[in-house]
Amino acid sequence: MLSLPSAMGRMAMPWAIRYKRRSLSRLHQNPPDSRTVRSFERSGIDATRMSPELLSALGDSVEGFSDRRRAGAAVTSFVSVLSAMMVDQRHAVAAVDRVRVPTLLIWGARERHIQRGLVDDLIARRPDWQLEVLEESGHVPTWDAPGAYVDAVARWARSA
Repeated sequence: MLSLPSAMGRMAMPWAIRYKRRSLSRLHQNPPDSRTVRSFERSGIDATRMSPELLSALGDSVEGFSDRRRAGAAVTSFVSVLSAMMVDQRHAVAAVDRVRVPTLLIWGARERHIQRGLVDDLIARRPDWQLEVLEESGHVPTWDAPGAYVDAVARWARSA
């Protein structure tokens, strides 16, 4: 059963259904077609650097969204992510302040969604955290710069 906050649900449902039909199924049908590449580029991700296996896996998981029986779960997930992005900043700052373990913050220099200023604010707030900037990466370093990502984590793990 789909349970959504009513206002959020009314806003998300039409968008998610349109997005599912127009964008997601294309990834599985023609990986990586020019529209898919442009979609990734908007997030600072270079899809041409992604392995064919990863593109295929993404296509397989996207295929599930085109199943009408799973549309409710997809919309619920979308609303959950949207709600998490709109948290009260005071709660987020309090959570950051409570972190008591060594922390590595990885940010892709081609990132289009999370501004560098936010990253700098976090590091200023938590100078005990280590920042690693991946110059060749965008929003999802594990996809478009997996080698650099693994190297950064390995360096950090050796130093922690």
